[in-house]
Amino acid sequence: MNLRMSIFRLKKTGIFKTVVTIVIKKEKRIFAISDIHGYGHLLIDLLDKSNFSIEEDRLFLLGDYVNKGPDSIGPWKLLSN
Repeated sequence: MNLRMSIFRLKKTGIFKTVVTIVIKKEKRIFAISDIHGYGHLLIDLLDKSNFSIEEDRLFLLGDYVNKGPDSIGPWKLLSN
């Protein structure tokens, strides 16, 4: 198993997010992300920067999807798709 931590600076807000990636097999990665807080568009940016693949990777969202941000309903719409 390989554990890697990446820190990304998100556009426009200057917010830094940490992504922990656990590689179990060479072709599989697990992403664990929390504290979206109504910034669904930044979650998309973060996954793009991480080269996330919905077919090959696994994504676990650990809570705090709404409040504090400009679009509390946005993350729910994103996650329901």
